[in-house]
Amino acid sequence: MEQALNGDVALALSHIETIAIGPRTISIAVVVMVTNGEERTLIGSAMVGTDPAAAAVRAVLDGMNRLVPHLSR
Repeated sequence: MEQALNGDVALALSHIETIAIGPRTISIAVVVMVTNGEERTLIGSAMVGTDPAAAAVRAVLDGMNRLVPHLSR
């Protein structure tokens, strides 16, 4: 992702957790992004189906999707 963003961007996965909320299992990811000297925390989530690893990846991407479009401006 850092290479694709073509800029002074650093990304780090801070936390990832799988939790039960009622009858559902959810993966939650916390990604820290530093760009232009500013730190931002990105949060993403995804429902866990049959593949918890895939849900973790989707949660990370969900969090990053919230801010990545704003970087190109």
